[in-house]
Amino acid sequence: AQPAAPAATQAATTRTIAIAPVAVQPKLPVTGPVTAPASTPPPAGARDASDEFRQLAGDRIFFADSSIDLGGRARGALEAQAAWLARHPGIEIVIEGHGDDHGNRDFNRDLSEKRAQSVKLRLADLGVAADRITVVSFGRDRPVADCAEAHCTAQNRRVVTILTRVPAGLGFDPTRTAAPAGVPAGVPIR
Repeated sequence: AQPAAPAATQAATTRTIAIAPVAVQPKLPVTGPVTAPASTPPPAGARDASDEFRQLAGDRIFFADSSIDLGGRARGALEAQAAWLARHPGIEIVIEGHGDDHGNRDFNRDLSEKRAQSVKLRLADLGVAADRITVVSFGRDRPVADCAEAHCTAQNRRVVTILTRVPAGLGFDPTRTAAPAGVPAGVPIR
C-alpha cells in the first residue's frame, strides 16, 4: 500500500475536483455545416430548451481584451451550439454582444457588435440559417461582474446565445424558455 498524500496535497486535489466537474467531449475539426445526429432526450435536470442548450452546448463565448477573434475553445463551443441547433431547426436565437468597461461607451458598443457578428458568421458557416439569428449589441451596459481586476472584467467580454422562439412539441415547458428582456432604445438589432 502506498502512503497517504500529505494533507496539503489532498486539499488541493479536493479543490480541483470541486472546481472542475466539466464534461469534456473531444473536438474534431469542422470544415462545413454540422449535421444533426438522431434526436436524444433532454439531459436529467433540464427544465426547458434553454436549460438543455446551456447544459449540452453552453451559451457563452468569451473574448480577449479588445478582440473579436474566436479562439479554439470558442470555436468548439460554437460547434456544440450549431449541432444542438441542427437538432432543433425551429428554434431561433439572439446573439447578445457584451463588452467590459475599458474604452468609451461607443467603442464597447461597436466592439460587442463585431463580437456578436463574428459568432453569427461562425454559426452560419456551421450550417445554422442566418435568418434564425438576431444580433444585439449591449456594449458595457450589462456587465455580469463589477470589478477592476483583469481576471474579473474578462467575464464581461462575452457573447451570450439566447433561445427566443421555441416551437411547441419539444417536450419542454415553453413558458420557462429564456427570452431577452425588452431591448433598450438605441441598441442595434441585426
